[in-house]
Amino acid sequence: MEKKLFHYEVRLSKTESRMLHNNAHLAGMPCSEYLRTLIKGFVPKQMPNKDFHDVLQRLNKICLELSEEQNPKLVREIRKTVKQLQELYLNMDSVCTIQFEKGGDAE
Repeated sequence: MEKKLFHYEVRLSKTESRMLHNNAHLAGMPCSEYLRTLIKGFVPKQMPNKDFHDVLQRLNKICLELSEEQNPKLVREIRKTVKQLQELYLNMDSVCTIQFEKGGDAE
C-alpha cells in the first residue's frame, strides 16, 4: 500500500457532507477511501444489502437439504440460480465503475 504523505482540508456544506458520508457508507468504505477512489476516476458502487446475502444463504441451505433423487430438476434450477446470484454479487463486489476517462483535460 502506498504511504499517504499529503493532507488536504476540504470545506463542505452540510448537504455535501451528508452526501459524502451517505455515499461512502452505502459503498461500505470510509470517507477517505471513497474520496481517493473518486480521485482515481472511479465511482464506487453501492454494496448489496443484507437481504441479498440472506437470500443466497437460504437458497444454498435449501439446495443442501434437497437430494437430487427427490427432485433433480428443482435442485439443478436452484443451483443455477444460486450461481447466477453469486456471479451478480461478484460483479457488484468489484466496487467501482469507470466514471470518466483518466488523463483528460479539466475544463
